[in-house]
Amino acid sequence: KEAALIAVSCDAFAYGQEDTNNDRITIEWTNTPDGAAKQFRREWFQGDGMSVPPGDIATQPGTKIVFNAPYDDKHTYHIKVTNSSARRIGWAFKTTNMKRLGVDPGSGVLDPKEAALIAVSCDAFAYGQEDTNNDRITIEWTNTPDGAAKQFRREWFQGDGMVRRKNLPIEYNP
Repeated sequence: KEAALIAVSCDAFAYGQEDTNNDRITIEWTNTPDGAAKQFRREWFQGDGMSVPPGDIATQPGTKIVFNAPYDDKHTYHIKVTNSSARRIGWAFKTTNMKRLGVDPGSGVLDPKEAALIAVSCDAFAYGQEDTNNDRITIEWTNTPDGAAKQFRREWFQGDGMVRRKNLPIEYNP
């Protein structure tokens, strides 16, 4: 086992006057090939798409999903998911309340710049009598392996590849 010290610096800027919401630092790591010299090689991070961090996606809406009363019938809301990255991704939705919330399709594959329209449904329920505070859907996505067919595979999310997540809270208007 070995440790590395990484220096991070921040140039001067006008705090509060510049948008810093998308500022981030990404640390990438990978296993080196057996017998490799102890010298950094950029190609270790190229090739297999699973060792490269997944790029961004865009959702419309971007921050939450809103359902409006009455809640005595099923509601369906459509969201658009766009792969903003330069790599093919596999994606899957999760929900905190499988009894009330549904997502169709629940998973898929998107090529770079491709979009999919997803139906999010809310089954009828007794508003005000059930706890809805933690209701949300989460989209997870990861790069597909290089050369993989455009068919979703659950195992892409179970190995060492990086998986990103975006939470979309559910808001219920009375």
